[in-house]
Parts: sequence; C-alpha cells; structure tokens
Amino acid sequence: TNLRDQLESLSSVVIVPPPDEPSTPVRFFHPSFPDFLKDPQRCTDRFLVDVPAIETLLAQRCLEIMVVGLRGNSMARRPSSILRYACINWAGHLAKAPHGDTRVKDNLEKFIPNCLRDWTKVMKTVLSGRIIHPQVLSLETAREWIVRNNQYVLPNYILKPMI
Repeated sequence: TNLRDQLESLSSVVIVPPPDEPSTPVRFFHPSFPDFLKDPQRCTDRFLVDVPAIETLLAQRCLEIMVVGLRGNSMARRPSSILRYACINWAGHLAKAPHGDTRVKDNLEKFIPNCLRDWTKVMKTVLSGRIIHPQVLSLETAREWIVRNNQYVLPNYILKPMI
C-alpha cells in the first residue's frame, strides 16, 4: 500500500487532502490529538512522538545533506527538492534540537567552514530576491546552539553574536 492509503485508514483522526491537492498538508481533526501523541504520560511507547529526538535527527540529516550536496557543487544553483528543504529548514530543526548531540556538532563543524559560501549561493537562488534576513537568523541559530552546548571548536568569528 502507498502512504495515501495508510493515511486514509486513519481518517477518523486525520484529514487527508484529495489527490489533486498534493501541496495541501495532512491535518488532525482535533488539536488535542498531537498533544496526546507527544505526552509520554498519556500515550503508549508504540505511538509516542519524541519531538526533540525527531528535531535532532532532522537537523542532523539536513546538515549531512548540505555537506554532501553543497561542497563544491556547481549544480547547487538548481538544488534538488531535498537539498532545497535542507538549506531552508536546517536552522529551524537545530533550534528545537536538544543540546549536546555530537552528530549535530560534527556536522556543524563540517558545514560552517566547508559549505557556508555555497549555502548562501543556494539561499540567494531559493529566496529569489527576498531579503537576506532568513540566512542571518539561520546562522544566529547555529551560533546559539554551539554556545549553549559549550562546543567552542569552531572559529571565533562564528561564536560572536551576529545580530
């Protein structure tokens, strides 16, 4: 079965958009259901959603995708949808990731010195004329995460406040 079939089998708790609206997100019928899924006191381990662990994994994977996809890649001007997602959303996931994950730290150490220039080029293309503010906020998020984690292994110019 495909994902749509599986989601439709959950139609008592989620609203699945019609197939001709692929950009419309799946939504929950009741706003308390996501709260239930995230509460270890109310939800069993089988269905429990560990949001910090998921955000950490997403931050880690976004950074990995950018390290591989951006480093010296001339095709970064036309990024794949996966690379595009990673470039736009890595900092949002990083901001929600708990402190101290060594894989995230290791990927930040690779990303900042090796991929930052290529990331700014992709973001310029992706943002297509919008202001550079989201890029600055992303870098500030990375700086704050590093400082909170006492991971002073990156160059000092990254550790100074940017805003």
